Amino acid sequence: MVNYEAYRVCLKEVVLAKGEKWQGTHSLRYDYTQQEKANGISLAQISITLGHSRERVTLHYLAKV
Repeated sequence: MVNYEAYRVCLKEVVLAKGEKWQGTHSLRYDYTQQEKANGISLAQISITLGHSRERVTLHYLAKV
């Protein structure tokens, strides 16, 4: 299991080093979900890949405006 805080800190460092604006890990999850859905990946499979297996949470990422 990955330590979330360690993951978040490392990811933030990489994003900032690339000159990008840090918007948190959920922004990346949103982008990933949108891309996978556009590629025809099922909601169930996206949920599993995101690591929570709850489709209603994945729907949150698809509904974000």
